[in-house]
Amino acid sequence: IPAAIGTAGLGPAFVAGVALHKIPEGLALGAILRAALPSRLAALGWAALAQGATLAGGAAESAVHPHLNPHGTSLLLALAGASFLYLGSHAVHGEWRRGSRAFVPALAGIAAAALMQIFRAAH
Repeated sequence: IPAAIGTAGLGPAFVAGVALHKIPEGLALGAILRAALPSRLAALGWAALAQGATLAGGAAESAVHPHLNPHGTSLLLALAGASFLYLGSHAVHGEWRRGSRAFVPALAGIAAAALMQIFRAAH
């Protein structure tokens, strides 16, 4: 774990980043659920359940984090990252096999992540 993670200045920036990320995600989820379900109430209920998992994860992390050493935290973050990589690659592979061009946005995302890492390393 980088030493910067332990700094007090990172906390507000991290929370703001997560909050800003959740806005478009929530809008996209709401649009998908509203189109897929027969009523607004059903869509709202499922959206609340899905977003509630984020709050439950945050509460679980707050409870477990004081009992973990930095390597334990790194292991949990690696597990979460690997899970997202698996789900993303599985979804893109399925679309690719069906002849979709879904891999193009995936490659753009990979390229953007690589550029961010290069920029971070240079500064």
